[in-house]
Amino acid sequence: MNPAAAPIPAAALSSLSEELYGRIQNFVRRRVRNPEDAQEITQEVFLRLAATPADQAPSQPTAWLFQVARNAVTDFYRKRAIQPQELTAWERSLRSDVNEVFLMAECLQPIIERLPPAERDVMRHTELVGKSIVSFARSSGVAYSTLKSRVQRARLRIKEMLVACCQACCERC
Repeated sequence: MNPAAAPIPAAALSSLSEELYGRIQNFVRRRVRNPEDAQEITQEVFLRLAATPADQAPSQPTAWLFQVARNAVTDFYRKRAIQPQELTAWERSLRSDVNEVFLMAECLQPIIERLPPAERDVMRHTELVGKSIVSFARSSGVAYSTLKSRVQRARLRIKEMLVACCQACCERC
């Protein structure tokens, strides 16, 4: 930026601000959860416009402001990215959670085997393999609503079996 370059005239900035401030702020709010952060980013966008020399003023200010707003939101999220130390702790936590899920799946396997065949099949694919009910419906040719009902019934049966098993274990202790 040339220090001798004249800024965009105040009247033009005022006119653009009045016309576009609300639209830009709504655009940013839809992308940033915290209203204070959205306000700050919006102000930064208009500060960038004010800092632009008149000879470099955008020919399409609306499009330019939305592009600057999009970039400002991206910069905002980059600054808030997880730091390496935090990532390591997060990864450890995730590994622990994954190990617990595998242990739970091993414990549930014998219980799932005791379900009726249709319920057993849908539970294997959706809960153990990790397919969504929608994708399993497509691959199996069974209606989504039917599979959803089977999952619900199977979960109830598993719960009943777990409660019965746990009560029996607790009574022995």
